Amino acid sequence: KRNVVTWNAMLGAYAEQGQGYMSVSLFKQMLLEGFLPDKVTYISMLEACAQIILLDEGKKIHTAIIDNGLDLDLVIQTSLIYMYSKCGSIEDALSEFHRMPMRDVVAWNALISGYACCGFSAKALELFQEMQKLEQNLIPDKVTYSCVLAICGSIGALDIGRDIHSDVRKNGLAQDLIVCRSLISMYAECG
Repeated sequence: KRNVVTWNAMLGAYAEQGQGYMSVSLFKQMLLEGFLPDKVTYISMLEACAQIILLDEGKKIHTAIIDNGLDLDLVIQTSLIYMYSKCGSIEDALSEFHRMPMRDVVAWNALISGYACCGFSAKALELFQEMQKLEQNLIPDKVTYSCVLAICGSIGALDIGRDIHSDVRKNGLAQDLIVCRSLISMYAECG
């Protein structure tokens, strides 16, 4: 006997394993069998669309999210930013970001990495600086630092990278393995 929870388990498993096409196919079967998606369903589907760069399908899912009144959910909005960024639609990602009544570090990370993935490294670094100015109670995490250090390395921004290294120490992440790898990589890429 299937229910939305069992469907979500399968959709999420396929999405997590990088099998976005299977996830999308299964989602369509779920709808044909009359099951109504919930928040978890939509998050898995946005992940699947991001993986296989299915912007049109992602937009359809966004419309369904709006129709179901879930468009102001923080996790869904962050998933939308991620999906739009991965699909190369940075304008839609930014639009969704600006619609958010409250932004957490994960939403900022999604937007910053989205700009970087779309080739807008300088703008991604500006967003990082904007995050620190606007969101005074928001502390960058290891994902934030890893992303901005990778950007610094890719564009040879050694001075900015050193400033970020200083922030890493201040925020107690200098011993984090992911951040350490990002620092080594950034310094190596900057010569």
